[in-house]
Amino acid sequence: MQEKRRYPCLLSALRCVTAWLEEQGVMVLMPPRNEEADRQAGRDPYARKRRDNDAVAGWRARMGTPAAQQQYRRRAPVAEGVHAQQANRGWR
Repeated sequence: MQEKRRYPCLLSALRCVTAWLEEQGVMVLMPPRNEEADRQAGRDPYARKRRDNDAVAGWRARMGTPAAQQQYRRRAPVAEGVHAQQANRGWR
């Protein structure tokens, strides 16, 4: 049986989940948090942050590529349609 690794989530749950998924070989495709705010402040949202581990830094760098951004855009027609249907039916 493989030993389970514990991930202390001192920073944010999203960052810990992203790191865990990346280490498991899952390619995470989601935009960085506060992407627009970083751009407006003149910061690169895809650059490594001070507290990022290697997995999260790799995710950020990948999401800065046009290929990953295009792939992420392809999810909108599917995912957003389902979310709209749920909201219209009161399934929040």
